[in-house]
Amino acid sequence: MLSVFFYRSYLNRLVSPSGHVARLILGGLRELTETLDIRRPRIRVETCSANDTWSAFDGEVIVDHTRQSVYFGDAVERIASRLSSAIWLEAGSSTPVIRRILPERRNDDSTIAAHLAGDDALQNLAHVANRLWNSGPACHSWLASRAQQAVGKMLHLPPYQFEQVPHWISVKPATRVRPPTVSQATGLVFLVSQDAGSREYNFAVNTSHASFGLAIKGHTVHGEGVCPASFYLELAVRCAIMSTTTGSSPSDVLPHLEAFTVLAPLAFDRDVGVFLRLRESSRGKFDFSIRSSPSKFIAETQDTKQRQHAVGRVSLLCSEEIVDDARWKMVKLLAKESRYQCVAGSVSAKGVSGDLVYELFSTVVDYAPAYRGVQRVAALGNEAAAFVMLSGDQHLFSLDELLAYDAITMDNFFQVTGIHVNCLARCNDTGALVCTTVGEIILASSLKPTEHGQARSWTVCTSYETEGHGHLSSNVFVYDGVSRELVAAILGITFRPLAPRPLTETMARPRPPGQRREQESPSDEGLETCPEQVLVAGSDQDSSSMEMSSWEEVTQSDLQPPSKSTINAGIVSLQLREVLSSIIDVPLADIRPDSLLWGDLGIDSLLVTEILAEIRAKFPINLRQHSSWNALIWFPSPTPEQGGGQGEVVNDGASDKSVTSHHDETSIALTGSQCFARLNSSFDKHVAAMGFAEFYQECFPIQSRLVLAYVLDAFASLGCELQSLGAGDDVPLIRHHTRHKRLLPQLYSIVEEAGLIAHEGRGQFRRTAVPVPRVSAEVLHNEILTRYPQHAHETKLLRVTASRLADCLDGSVEALSLIFQNSTARSLLEDVYTDAPMFKTATLLLEQYLGDVISHLGNVGRGIRILEMGAGLGGTTKRLVEALSGRGVDFSYTFSDLSSSLVAAARRNFSTLPFMTPETELQGSFDIVISTNCIHATRDLVNSATNICKLLSADGLLCLVESTRNLFWYEIAFGSTGGGCLTTVDSILWLGRNGGNNA
Repeated sequence: MLSVFFYRSYLNRLVSPSGHVARLILGGLRELTETLDIRRPRIRVETCSANDTWSAFDGEVIVDHTRQSVYFGDAVERIASRLSSAIWLEAGSSTPVIRRILPERRNDDSTIAAHLAGDDALQNLAHVANRLWNSGPACHSWLASRAQQAVGKMLHLPPYQFEQVPHWISVKPATRVRPPTVSQATGLVFLVSQDAGSREYNFAVNTSHASFGLAIKGHTVHGEGVCPASFYLELAVRCAIMSTTTGSSPSDVLPHLEAFTVLAPLAFDRDVGVFLRLRESSRGKFDFSIRSSPSKFIAETQDTKQRQHAVGRVSLLCSEEIVDDARWKMVKLLAKESRYQCVAGSVSAKGVSGDLVYELFSTVVDYAPAYRGVQRVAALGNEAAAFVMLSGDQHLFSLDELLAYDAITMDNFFQVTGIHVNCLARCNDTGALVCTTVGEIILASSLKPTEHGQARSWTVCTSYETEGHGHLSSNVFVYDGVSRELVAAILGITFRPLAPRPLTETMARPRPPGQRREQESPSDEGLETCPEQVLVAGSDQDSSSMEMSSWEEVTQSDLQPPSKSTINAGIVSLQLREVLSSIIDVPLADIRPDSLLWGDLGIDSLLVTEILAEIRAKFPINLRQHSSWNALIWFPSPTPEQGGGQGEVVNDGASDKSVTSHHDETSIALTGSQCFARLNSSFDKHVAAMGFAEFYQECFPIQSRLVLAYVLDAFASLGCELQSLGAGDDVPLIRHHTRHKRLLPQLYSIVEEAGLIAHEGRGQFRRTAVPVPRVSAEVLHNEILTRYPQHAHETKLLRVTASRLADCLDGSVEALSLIFQNSTARSLLEDVYTDAPMFKTATLLLEQYLGDVISHLGNVGRGIRILEMGAGLGGTTKRLVEALSGRGVDFSYTFSDLSSSLVAAARRNFSTLPFMTPETELQGSFDIVISTNCIHATRDLVNSATNICKLLSADGLLCLVESTRNLFWYEIAFGSTGGGCLTTVDSILWLGRNGGNNA
C-alpha cells in the first residue's frame, strides 16, 4: 500500500520583506511621528502608493506605509500620464529603472541616471549636469557652485588657442639666457628640478652618454634606431633610485615595475632632448613619464613641443623582500620550470638556434651583438622555451654601475616572446607584432649581476593568448640556468599588430619648426606624404597634476602642428577619443593613441558628418568637411589592401587555386533552380502580409505628388520657377554641380510625367498649360504618415534628402552627410531596408529561398560558404543569419561592404556568431553570393555581375535582389548621393546638349 503525506506551512510574508523587519521599530516610529507637524507639501510629491498620490498625510499613514509594498511603477505611470514629456533624474541609483517602466511610445522623455557611489562620482555628477543642460534646465555641477569657489584654483586659459581669428599675433617668448645643456652632464640621467610639496622630480637624459647611443642604435627597426622597452624601464629605475634616500646601495635596490605603456617610439638623435618626470605617489613608489623635445635646453622644455613616449609605475624594494611573499609563492607554483623541459624536449616543437635566431628576427628587429643572448628557441603551439646566455661584458654600463635591473638582460627575456609570436607562431601575416604594454615585472634578488662579471645563463618559458582586434597577451617566466629557481616574471605583455609603413611613420623624431631631415631613409622613397596634423585644443594642464589617468590627455605641446615627418595615424586627444567612442559605440579603452581610423575603428566618409557635428558642438571651432577634416586628425585614404571590409573584388585573372565543388550527387545550381521554381507561388502571400499589395493603387499616387512637390521646390530655388512661366515658354536648365548631371534627366522626367513640361527633343523642354500644384510637401508628407503608416520609414527617409534637394544639387550639402548625419539618421536608413514593405517583401522571399536551398543540400561534408556583398547596415544579414541558423546545416557567412564603418559595426553586432568569419581567398570560393539593392549603383550591371560570378564555385548561386521599376521616391532619396541613378548614353547626351561638362 502506498501512503502519501502532505505537509503545509504558511509563509509569514503578507507584507514586503523590509516591512516584516520594520515591524520591530513601528512603535518607536509612531511615537516619533506624533511629535512632528507634517504640513501640506508646497511642491507636488508623487508618493509610491497604489491608487493615487497623497495630497496630505499624517504620522499614522507613514507608519502604515512602512509595512506595505512600494508602488514605484504606479507613481511613474501617473507622472507620465500627467505630463506629455518629462526629464527623469534618478539620483544615486546604480540600476536605473525609469526607462523600463515608461511606455515605448514616449520617445521625448529624457532619463538621466546619476551613479554617485563609486570613485568617479564627481565625474558622473558633472556628466549629469551636462545632460540636464542639453535637456533644457539651467543647473550647475556642485563643483561649479559658488559655495565651492573657496576650494578651487583660478585658471586663466589663453584665448588665442580657442579663438580662430585671422589677425592674432603669436606670442613670442622673451629672449632668455640659455643655461647649461643636457650634453654637459656626465651621467646618463641627472636631476633638473624637484617640488617637495607635490613630490615631483624632473630629470634630463644625457643623450650624449655612450650607454644611450648603444641602447638605441643597437635596437633598429627598418634601419632606424629605436629605444627598446627595456631601456625605458632602466631610465625610470635609475631616476627613482636617485629620488630616494634609502641608505642602501643602488645595486641592492630591487625594482618592481607596473602599468608600463609605450605611447610612441623614441628614435636616436643627439639634438633631441629626452626628459623623465617622476611623481612619488607613496613611499618608494613613483609614477613616471618619458618625453622628448626638439630643444635640449632645460629651461625651454615647457615652451617647446614635447612628445610623450612611455608611462608606467616603478616601486623600489630592498633586496631581501619581493612584492608580496605569498604572491611570489603563488607565481612560482603556477610557473613550473618543468614546462621548459616539456616544450624544449617535444618532438613536435619547431625551433631555431644559433645565428639563425637573429637572422630570422631581423625582419622585425635587428639587434647589435651586445643585445644578442638568445641561443635557441623552441615553440609548441602557444608556448615557447628558450635558452639565454650573456657574457660578462654584455652590459650598457660598467660593472660598478650595474643595477639589479639590467636593460640588456631584460631585453633578452622580451626577445624570446617577440621571436615566438612574430617568427615561430606567425600570429600576424600582414605586419609586425609590437610590444606596447607590460602589466607587471617582478624580479628576485638572485637576478642581480655577479660581482666578477661572469657569464650568466637562464631558461625562459613564455605563452600567449589571443585577444580581440588581433592583439596578443603574453607572460614570460625566467629561471636561473644553474639553480633552476624562478628569478623573474614578466606578466601581461600586450602585442599589437603594426604594418611596416605606419611603423616607419610613427618613428619620426620631434624637431624644431622649420627644420628638415638632412638625410631621408631609402625606405621613404616613393611614399606618399601625409597631410599635416593639428589636434583639437584642450585645456592647459597644470604641470604638477600628473595622475596616471591623465597621461593620455592632450597636453599644451600637442596643440602645435607637427612637421610632416612626425605625422602618424594615431588619435592622441582624449576629447576626440570620447567623441569617437560615443559615436561608433566602441569602449574608450579600445581607441588607443595609435588606432587607425580607417582600419582599426572603421571610420570612413559615412561617419565623417556625425563626427564633425559632434566636434563642432563640443569645441568652439568651425570645421568644413572637405577643407578642415585633415586639419583635425589625419584621415587615411583607403588603399587597395586597406579598403573597406572584404572590399571590392578586383579582376586579376583566373584564380590559380582549384576549388573542389560539392560531390556530384548534390548540385547547388540544380537545387537552386528547383527551389526558385517553387518560390513563385509565395510572392503574393508575402506581398499581402507586408501590406504592399495595393501600393500602386493607393499610396503610389500620393507619393508621386510628394516627390513632385519636393522637385518643384528645388527647381524654384535653383532658377527654374515653373509658376512664373507661361505655356510654351522654354524651361531653363537648373543650376547644379557637375557630379549630379546624371540625376538631372530623372528630375525633368518627374516634372514631365506630371504634365507640367513637354519634351521638345534635343534636350529642350517647354512649359505646358497644366497648372502647378499648390499642395505643399509638408501636407502630403503628413497625409502619407497618417493614411499609410506601413510606408512611414521610406517617407521619412525621402524627407531627409528631398527637403534639401536644392542644397544637394548645387553642391553646398552632401546627401550622404544628411543620410548618415547621426545615429538616428542611420537607424532610419536601417529601418527602411529592414521594415519597409518593398524591401521586407524581397527579404522574406530571399530568406525563404535560401532556407529551402540549404535544407535540400543538407550537410555536404563541409560548410556551405555564403558571401553578402554590399551588406550595408546589416538588415538583410540579421534576418538571413537568424533564419539559416535554425536549419541545422553548417555554413559560413561573410559580410562585406566598401564602407569600413559599416563593416566595423557589423563586426561588433555579429561578434558572437562563430560562423561570421572573414575570407582570405575570395576567387571561386563561395557557394552562394547575395547582393541586395547594391549593384544598381554601378556603371555597368553586366560587368558587375560578371565580376561577382568570379567569386562563385563551379555550381554556385548568385542571388540578386534589385528593383526593376523606376521609383521616383527612391531616385530622389538616393540619387543625389551618386548611387541612385544609372549612367545611360541617353542621359549623357541629353545633358551634353544642355551645357553639361565632359558629357
